[in-house]
Amino acid sequence: MSELEQIKLEITPGEIIVNHGVYFKKTPEIILVHIDMSSKYVICDSSGSDDEVPLIFLDADKNTLHTDKKYKGEFTQVKFPEMKGWNIFSYNSCGRYSIAITFVKIPEKVS
Repeated sequence: MSELEQIKLEITPGEIIVNHGVYFKKTPEIILVHIDMSSKYVICDSSGSDDEVPLIFLDADKNTLHTDKKYKGEFTQVKFPEMKGWNIFSYNSCGRYSIAITFVKIPEKVS
């Protein structure tokens, strides 16, 4: 398998420690991204956007391990600046140390 291309992440620090993200699959309408974490058993709390840049908020609970104690109780925000104009369709903690995110292209406005 060839090496996967990294995706640029803008991280606002919180309790969850994020390593990096990679593009898993790209099409003109759908992109799958895999986020690798240092923290274990992360909660994907919510998603949204900031000026059409998609973002997710990550949180910890009593089962989460390997967190940044100086940010205890604070969300980690992850923005995807290369994905401006895309929506987060779904996200899921797909393993102990990873998150899978599906992005879909926002269609042009119909007049």
